[in-house]
Amino acid sequence: MGKGDTVYCWTPLYDPTGMLIAVSASLVAGARICLARQFDTDTFWHEVRSYGANIVFYSGGMLRELVDAPKHKLERG
Repeated sequence: MGKGDTVYCWTPLYDPTGMLIAVSASLVAGARICLARQFDTDTFWHEVRSYGANIVFYSGGMLRELVDAPKHKLERG
């Protein structure tokens, strides 16, 4: 992670991993951070693309929801 990176975080900031790892690491590295209001498989790909995120931070079972969701047209490329 560095200055040219953009981190997309959908982990709530009241969760220590969201605050300490995603936000703090981004600030220390000088990377931009985009915070999702909530996790939604319907808007995830659009948000990641629109922010130009090249790093996605998640925790626990959130990834399973994205994997199990129907394929999205922005998922490739």
